[in-house]
Amino acid sequence: MAMELDNNTLVMFPNGKKEEGDNMPDYKGEGMYEGVPFEIGLWKNISKAGRPYLKGKLGAPFQGGAGGAGAGGNATKQSSIASDAPPPY
Repeated sequence: MAMELDNNTLVMFPNGKKEEGDNMPDYKGEGMYEGVPFEIGLWKNISKAGRPYLKGKLGAPFQGGAGGAGAGGNATKQSSIASDAPPPY
């Protein structure tokens, strides 16, 4: 079953491929802002004062294969993602 991603929302999943000591994000997901889809990665951190926080990066959606539209492709008003698996990052 697919989950509809509405405008101005995002969804995050724990990164099941994350291993101790690597640079992969702790959480991965997708979002939609003003009709433009994006991907997001979040890393868990600890401040110098010892307070936990999340730091993230936004990017263009993954376009696999030679036929991908890339960052300049046409955006749709909604994005559909699988509810049981995180999107590629």
